[in-house]
Amino acid sequence: MADTTPSRHICHCGKSFIRKEHLRRHQASHTGRSFRCEVCGRSFTRSDLLRRHATLHDSATASHEPRRDRACDTCHANKTRCSGGVQCSLCVKRGVACTYNRGNLEPHKKNGFAQAEPLSVMSSDGGSNSSPSSGSPELLTLEAPFLLQIEETEDHDASQQLNFSRSAGLNILFRVLTKQPPGSPSESQAIPRLWLTARIESYLATFHTRWPVLHAPVINEITDSVQLISTIIMIDSWLHGDVKLKDQILQIHDCLVRQLHKELNQSDLDPTHPWPANLYQLSLLNVIFAFETGRDNTIRQSRMLFSLLVTALRMNGCLHGDAIESQRLTHHPGDFKPFIFGTTERWKRIATCALKVDTYLSLLYGHPPLLRRDELELGLPSTFAMWNSYGIMVFFDRSRSEPWSRDNYKMSRLNVRNPEEVPSGILPEDIQLCLLGMWNDIRSLKKESMLNRDMAMLKKADLSQQLYLALEQLETIVAESRKPLVAGGYTATILKSYLGGEPSRGPNWRQEVTNRLDLCISNIRPLLLLLTIHLHADIHTLREIYLSPAPLQMEPTAASQTWQQNVLKIQEWALSADGRTAAIASLQTWFAYESSLLINPGQSAHALDPIVYLALSAAAMVLWAWTMNDAEVCVCHPTTPKAEVTSSSMHLQPDVQNWIRGGGGGISFLAQPVCKCTVAQRLSTWTEALAKAGRTWERAGVDANMFRCSWLGT
Repeated sequence: MADTTPSRHICHCGKSFIRKEHLRRHQASHTGRSFRCEVCGRSFTRSDLLRRHATLHDSATASHEPRRDRACDTCHANKTRCSGGVQCSLCVKRGVACTYNRGNLEPHKKNGFAQAEPLSVMSSDGGSNSSPSSGSPELLTLEAPFLLQIEETEDHDASQQLNFSRSAGLNILFRVLTKQPPGSPSESQAIPRLWLTARIESYLATFHTRWPVLHAPVINEITDSVQLISTIIMIDSWLHGDVKLKDQILQIHDCLVRQLHKELNQSDLDPTHPWPANLYQLSLLNVIFAFETGRDNTIRQSRMLFSLLVTALRMNGCLHGDAIESQRLTHHPGDFKPFIFGTTERWKRIATCALKVDTYLSLLYGHPPLLRRDELELGLPSTFAMWNSYGIMVFFDRSRSEPWSRDNYKMSRLNVRNPEEVPSGILPEDIQLCLLGMWNDIRSLKKESMLNRDMAMLKKADLSQQLYLALEQLETIVAESRKPLVAGGYTATILKSYLGGEPSRGPNWRQEVTNRLDLCISNIRPLLLLLTIHLHADIHTLREIYLSPAPLQMEPTAASQTWQQNVLKIQEWALSADGRTAAIASLQTWFAYESSLLINPGQSAHALDPIVYLALSAAAMVLWAWTMNDAEVCVCHPTTPKAEVTSSSMHLQPDVQNWIRGGGGGISFLAQPVCKCTVAQRLSTWTEALAKAGRTWERAGVDANMFRCSWLGT
């Protein structure tokens, strides 16, 4: 007998339905679309449920709703289906208010523009229950024409769109930000989609690899808010654009920082409301961008924004895994694994990137950091491969080999002494988290040495041992990545953890993954060396003595006495094991810099973390001070015994360790003696590297000029 059971329509989550429209309605629950009530803030997955709910309020909101058989102005101009309601789903996501005034906007329509009233960034998150007219600051709103493919006609081919001017794109964003009309009819009024896509891909290929704040697979140039799009274009233009664009870029950044500052001040910290994840991500990205410019005024302005962000994260409980899970269950319930992953993992990325930029700012200016690693009561982040899984099929394929047990191991528990405790093996990012947490301990040593010198010496020895272990673990990971693959082995775990957009079964996948891993480690090793330098040298005092003029009054005043005391301290330091350790670390920093250039020479200036140049600047300072105060007049003669420094793995060289402990003789680096005779020539090369980096990280250029004027006489 034939089977008369009707065929069922099956969703990828396993549920099945007899009618196809029921399947479509169910699938909408997976998309994360939200129809939000403007009265009480409650969200619904379907527009008809929102309309039914709105009648309960018996308000003008429900009775004066626009017709649902007509698309809103923005959806009409964008040629997308409008879901209707007080606020359609597309306008909610893009942060614009729905308007139904198309009949009054014919002149604008002819020009390809539809009016869209900007909303604050809070509106798209559901993190604020204020209305658009409540006086909150207006942020960028990327109106429909910016997303239309209006230039994809017979007269405008793909190459012309890709050659769209960066300056024109930045001008459009700034005009929308400041609500200025075009200066002339000939000005560009739309950003080609192909150009926008290319800028996003460029951002993801460079900046995103070291600052993975955003969930790359869900970035969409069509529907994402202009706050996000403008931030991405701003960052990419700074790294890859012409130097002449800097003023335009910083104008956009200045506007965003001021507006985000107001948004954070006005954000609702009510625990019953959803956390404004988009606001926090945008604020963090703009703080990170400020650091990446290396421009003092820009960084100082953004530090206030960062202080507000850290306060909001603490008060909301965003640094605690239990609070994040409670937030998800309350405001983002569901059992669809990719959705759960995205809504929880983003908080780990915000926390780790916030700790990283906080440590970098503290290293740059010497101020106490705002965050401590032991505050981060969150599970370890997912792998790079999981966070960058493009597509549902790729996500589920990689999830089978993803070490999900990492989520059970708290960031605050990380310790380089016990790498075996980390589930499935320690990764470079875990070592970086350990190093970032060590900076607080290194900073406190100077104060502790005044109170109890013996205890401070024990703590310094312990920190030095931790740095040694971290360096060995990085070298172990590099060695493991070159071994043959064994299913379930540590090598396979490491390589699979750094898959990107390439398929794991492609012909060159291992080479691409290895390059990505090497680049990651090349941005961590300079941080380790910089911490080593700070542990064994007082960089602040060295800069005061060798980059500042001596007091003009050499009478026994407080200033001159302090200056003379510091000179004596530096002379004593140069003859100590601390001085020799710092000198070795400074030479290794240059070796690490050159190794980084060899990994990815095509885009080295953009791919390198600015911490590389911060470390190189400190290394130059140490090497000059040490050679100027070394007891050995010259070690150039061939008969003078010299320990050869050949790589960044100084702990593996017995002769270097013996020289550090006892002194005597000298050292050579890459077969060239290190002494007063050669230091100027060596540092001139380092200074040139810093000057070149000054194009994107301006602090490097400032330091290069100071070194030239103070030491090299140029």
